[in-house]
Amino acid sequence: MPQKTTSAEIHVNKEESAQERWSRLTPITNGDEYVGSLRDRNLTVHLMGDVIDEPVDHAIIRPSINVLKMTYDLAQAQRIQMARGMDVERKKLR
Repeated sequence: MPQKTTSAEIHVNKEESAQERWSRLTPITNGDEYVGSLRDRNLTVHLMGDVIDEPVDHAIIRPSINVLKMTYDLAQAQRIQMARGMDVERKKLR
């Protein structure tokens, strides 16, 4: 089984199908995974004339990251709630 990689690590092999490429990706399922996926990308980020070493931890950039982090967390909470609702419905059918 191929090792899972993040989208930042994926390299396109022209002989590989799209499905094979997707199978190597690990989906982001919550806010912490989203923030973790942004770390250590070795990007050169300039903000207001300064080079930012780790954009994830910068006071101006972080609020935007936190909004997207919350979006992932809310989506996960909704999936959990829906799964619980499905369990309740299954119990009613028994």
